[in-house]
Amino acid sequence: LQSFADLGVPASLVSLLRKQGITDPTPIQAATLPDSLAGRDVLGRGRTGSGKTYAFALPVISRLQASTSQRTPRRPRALILAPTKGPISHGEEGYSRKGDDPEQASCYYSFPRMAATGRVRIAENDHVVSGDAWMDHEFSTAPLAEGVTGWDWFSLQLDDQRELMIYLLRLDTGEMHPASSGTLIGPEGQVTHLTQMDFQAQVTRRWTSPATGATYPLGWELTLPGHGLKLVLTASLDDQEMITTGSTGVTYWEGSLSVNGRSGGMAVAGRGYMELTGYADPYAPPL
Repeated sequence: LQSFADLGVPASLVSLLRKQGITDPTPIQAATLPDSLAGRDVLGRGRTGSGKTYAFALPVISRLQASTSQRTPRRPRALILAPTKGPISHGEEGYSRKGDDPEQASCYYSFPRMAATGRVRIAENDHVVSGDAWMDHEFSTAPLAEGVTGWDWFSLQLDDQRELMIYLLRLDTGEMHPASSGTLIGPEGQVTHLTQMDFQAQVTRRWTSPATGATYPLGWELTLPGHGLKLVLTASLDDQEMITTGSTGVTYWEGSLSVNGRSGGMAVAGRGYMELTGYADPYAPPL
């Protein structure tokens, strides 16, 4: 059985744990601490009481302990994200179709609402931040269906404690691929899978990038007739274009948006993010 010291936890923290009567790592701690202490991203899932809080807290404390930066009141030095809903599986138990063939799909899940607190540095200025975050994890080894040139992707947090994810797969004909779909998440985490027939999307405004000349649809109306939802989406800032010539080589638009509309006759608002690909060039990432 490995000890906390064997896993790389600093001696000072091992001593503090021992004083609390904590001497042996739990399975989730043993599985994740070597990587997280080394600075690598780790995704773990554990039941209440499995020790997952220490699994993510020990690397954070270790890094802060080793930091030479000066501590300042009301200036946190770490960003903590705590899921308050999820994980949510999209598609068929996490298998999200992206084409007609079964292999044209991805494994996709989200934590659609995470309580976030911490500090963000912009230039030389630090800002204490708090709010609700959204985390997506999606992976695939298959290319998009033939004729799909890009997508319009929306992830929305509504103030009635529901969330909505919708993606539109655009064909070179200008139409939407039938595999376009989404997920409506209820206040208690209830999941409703949406097919292309369950929603309508209409562009209301476009913007042309002065940097690349690409034209992006930044205003939208989303309607879910069967759920009484009609939403107006507005980009928070027009120029949120991502030009990644130094990394992935893909130019696309991804950024924040605001939401206003009606739900069953009642006003609803919210916020979210939007990802638009294939407008600068047809989307064809290397696999």
